[in-house]
Amino acid sequence: MHVTSHPPINNNKPLLAVAARRFVRMVKWCCAFGCSNKEGRDNVSFYRFPAEIRNRRGSLGGSTNRRAIWINAVKRAAAGSTSKVWKPSQHDRLCSAHFISGKKSDDSLAPDFVPSVFSFTSSPRKRKAEVALQRFQRRQNFSKLKEDSKPSHEEAKGLTGKEVHEAGNCSDMENELPSESDSDTLSITSDMLDYEQGANVALDKDCKYLREQNHHLNDNLSKLSLTENAFQNDEKDTREIASQRIHVERVIGLLRNKYTMLQDTHPLTMLQSDDSGLTCLDKCVRVACALVNMCPSVVPFD
Repeated sequence: MHVTSHPPINNNKPLLAVAARRFVRMVKWCCAFGCSNKEGRDNVSFYRFPAEIRNRRGSLGGSTNRRAIWINAVKRAAAGSTSKVWKPSQHDRLCSAHFISGKKSDDSLAPDFVPSVFSFTSSPRKRKAEVALQRFQRRQNFSKLKEDSKPSHEEAKGLTGKEVHEAGNCSDMENELPSESDSDTLSITSDMLDYEQGANVALDKDCKYLREQNHHLNDNLSKLSLTENAFQNDEKDTREIASQRIHVERVIGLLRNKYTMLQDTHPLTMLQSDDSGLTCLDKCVRVACALVNMCPSVVPFD
């Protein structure tokens, strides 16, 4: 009698496969066109595409959906069709090289709220995005300084009763305080006094800063003003400045006569500045001045 031997059955194969899949780590690649950044090889971070935002009815949020804006910025077409919109999977990532500052921002007002740096992005658009980022950072720094200038709760409580009395209506509030038995009302009134003290400290700081700026501007104005007493002891300097003023007036008159548009009033739309900080009227005046500089000199050199 012959007995056929079979290999032992390994019932642990499914468990081994699951364990192997857990230890396999998928390498992250950037899904943007023309970008070959890879995790571990390049010093970049990788971000998932934002999740879809749906309203109560179950439909997408439209143009305000951040995921749709990211997909539109990547400008990829679906595989095998140029008319269909590409949809990222759960494994697709976008690297930090496609953000101006090198990382994404969750602030909807920040330029890096949406990726904007790609291989197909033109140089003027990149420079415009960098200027927008600098403007946003300046605005953020100004807001931070404004918050830091506000007094803390301890600074507000440091005011004496005399300073509070001189600052405003706190003395009237103290006279109207109820009896000590009403603890809730006393607590509310105490909070109101603390708020008034903090407001007074902030007001004092603002007034002090404005006074310093006013004195500084007055000093500069007194140095630059051409009053009767400015050159009463220096007749030569007075004559030289007066002669230069005549030449400046002649140049301005020549400019206005050659380009009569500078004599008219202009709409407010010409005062809107672009990314460079110049208005349309500024550019017109610059071009006119450059053309006048090519004319014969109004200053006699004989």
